[in-house]
Amino acid sequence: MSGIYPDLINIGQATGFRTQYGGFVLDPTSEVRAYVRATQPANMEPDVAAKWVADIPSALLRCRSGRNDVVVVLAGHTENVTSTTFTNLVPGTRLVGCGRGTNRPNLRWTATTSQLVMNDADVVISNFIFRMEGAVVVKAIVVTAADCGIYNCDIDMGTTAATNLSTIGIEIGAGADRF
Repeated sequence: MSGIYPDLINIGQATGFRTQYGGFVLDPTSEVRAYVRATQPANMEPDVAAKWVADIPSALLRCRSGRNDVVVVLAGHTENVTSTTFTNLVPGTRLVGCGRGTNRPNLRWTATTSQLVMNDADVVISNFIFRMEGAVVVKAIVVTAADCGIYNCDIDMGTTAATNLSTIGIEIGAGADRF
């Protein structure tokens, strides 16, 4: 199919694809389980408002293991990563950020122990801005499961100051086959 439509990407076993207009297609078994934004935007569509949550941990609680469920993180969302932000991650989850440029969702590492752990297989995170600059972060992202991926994200490892950086930005563990 990529020969016929060279602008469509194929990401291994990843579910769906993003269009040039910001939309995406889901496989038949997956579902958008939540829309995330710290504050609910005015005039939100009823279907979106019914699945709105204020943070990523609340959204991840709604995902079903191995079903390729999607969490849509709306433009303008900012959230601080803690050691428990991704505790409820399940295999096959897709976190898709909306927006363009600086309007994409921002995840900030603001404590030494802030960490995003990808320890469930087939997890994909796309279209975010990662800001690993709020403290001296030991390991910002740790990947230990197979077939995970981070796509189309800006990753800011910190400033030149010794107090605002990530010592290890992304650690790829032995089990992270095909990252």
